[in-house]
Amino acid sequence: MVWDWVVANKEWVLSGVGVAVIIIFKDFIVSLIKFLWNRLFGESNQKSIPVANVPPSVTNQIIIGNQSVNQDSSVPTQAPVISTQAPVIPTQANSMISMADLKKKTHILFVDDKTFKIVKTLVDEGWIHTKLVKDITTLDSPLITGNDIFFIDIQGVGTKLFHNEGIGLANIIQERYPEKKVILYSAETTGNRFDPTLRKVDAVLEKNAEPYEFIQLVEKFAREISNA
Repeated sequence: MVWDWVVANKEWVLSGVGVAVIIIFKDFIVSLIKFLWNRLFGESNQKSIPVANVPPSVTNQIIIGNQSVNQDSSVPTQAPVISTQAPVIPTQANSMISMADLKKKTHILFVDDKTFKIVKTLVDEGWIHTKLVKDITTLDSPLITGNDIFFIDIQGVGTKLFHNEGIGLANIIQERYPEKKVILYSAETTGNRFDPTLRKVDAVLEKNAEPYEFIQLVEKFAREISNA
């Protein structure tokens, strides 16, 4: 349209008046031409520019050793959780068996040719596997292998195997079964009750000692056997 008008009025345009008008209104004319050109040809000639697919979050690459790990920066990195709770450390009291259980599992044997009332006292205290025999005549006897704690009278027992009677029996049990506990006791205040071999056993008591002393030794040795 503009070009047709210029062609039709070329004589006027090329005249002095037309040139002067063009010079004066050149900026307006140029703007008008650009506007009309863009309206007529700008939209149709505009090229579509593909938009790259941009992920909703930026991915950072972290190098760990010889491996790469992608980390999504849109997700905040969670700080490691550090527990403030002190670790539970088992104490000796927690690891030890209860006294009630010890009483059920510990086997106690008195070797005495006479009745000894402390046996009943221990049973009444809960040591249910406590019994008395008059003697042990063989070293492979179940009376030895089947018990944990032995109370042996110095006199009147072990006579078929040892000249020194109860001392010899106590020492052989201690030598063959060091994990077992052996206590010697006697009502005599003189004689071989002071034999040096008594040092090999775990304890020595007088027969007329307080019942509590027998109970205390049983508890002590039962605990040692259990923790061995």
